[in-house]
Amino acid sequence: MTGKDRYILGIAITLPVREVFSYSVPDNLVVMAEVGRRALVPFRNRKVIGYIIKKDLGTRDEGIKDILDILDPEPLFKDNLVPFFQWMADYYLFPIGLLVQSALPSGLNLTPFKSGRLTQAGMAVMKSLPASSSEGRLLSWIKENPGKRLPAPLGAVHRLKERGWVDIEDRTGKSSVGPIKRKFIRVKNGAGLDSISKENNGAIRAKNEADFIETLSRTINGLSLQEISARFNNGPYLVRKWIKAGLIGREACIVVRCMPYR
Repeated sequence: MTGKDRYILGIAITLPVREVFSYSVPDNLVVMAEVGRRALVPFRNRKVIGYIIKKDLGTRDEGIKDILDILDPEPLFKDNLVPFFQWMADYYLFPIGLLVQSALPSGLNLTPFKSGRLTQAGMAVMKSLPASSSEGRLLSWIKENPGKRLPAPLGAVHRLKERGWVDIEDRTGKSSVGPIKRKFIRVKNGAGLDSISKENNGAIRAKNEADFIETLSRTINGLSLQEISARFNNGPYLVRKWIKAGLIGREACIVVRCMPYR
């Protein structure tokens, strides 16, 4: 990488905008800035969360802002899922950042919080304050809990800030939880009811077995185990039987929990 080059990220921010925005990566975040992780970025005079869906080496551009932080120790999704997210966003006319957010567990969609850090003046005054005083206890808590959510009420912390004893920082929760996956059942090689009947003489015995095979044959993407159990009271038995016969297969797929964007 030359002095004029810098890594440029494509960020899908979690706001109702369909564009993917470009941000550059400061040197201290290059190793962490990988596809699948969340980044905290500046956007129209505010800080927002976005998903890294692209990383390329490009030329430095004064008009491109730096990302502020990387929020995840490990990617939340693999880079081979990005085309799937892009296709879904185009198909439903849905903002890709909100779509990715919808596909991931709700526990990841955390709101920013306030943490505190003692200034040099705060460190000095803490030594002279009685340990039992409310200010002394609060300063001690902030010192011992760096990066953690400040205790309520925040008014007491703001009073310490006004005295120059504490700096208040914006933070965002971190998590390494992966996307939601569910098991889907599909007919192999596009086999239909007729071919299955011919290859398995007398194998279709249950009353609803033909309906089960025909239903699966009509679905391109297959059915989830939950859907099969809801439609067929002997669904688990039918799935086990035809998987053993080698004519249907089980596959883990990402579940996107979103509605078409209007």
